[in-house]
Amino acid sequence: MMVGGILATTAGIVGVLAGSAIASTAVSQIPIYCESQFGPTICETRSDETQQAVGYGILITGVVALGVGVPLWVIGSKRVPVKSDETTPDAPSTTPPAAPQTSLRLLVSPTSAGLRVTF
Repeated sequence: MMVGGILATTAGIVGVLAGSAIASTAVSQIPIYCESQFGPTICETRSDETQQAVGYGILITGVVALGVGVPLWVIGSKRVPVKSDETTPDAPSTTPPAAPQTSLRLLVSPTSAGLRVTF
């Protein structure tokens, strides 16, 4: 849960920043030309409504991801005590673990030589 919260929070931050940038650059982006004595001139500019809608959509999605990611991160970071089962023994086993098996083998042939190490 903690990893999902971290990813959602990160995606939310990126979404908020990207959505804000996209929505804010849509203002006064489309020039409207009018006829004048000296040829066409820009009378006014309009905002790109589609770009604004996409920017606001990404911004809202980022805020929702932040709202979901932060609680997941906090709840996932809490440690949960392990309950002991009755089937598991209380005392550790007294037998030592087996020693690791390692081997070293020299391989020689008429055309090559090699060394094989196994652990």
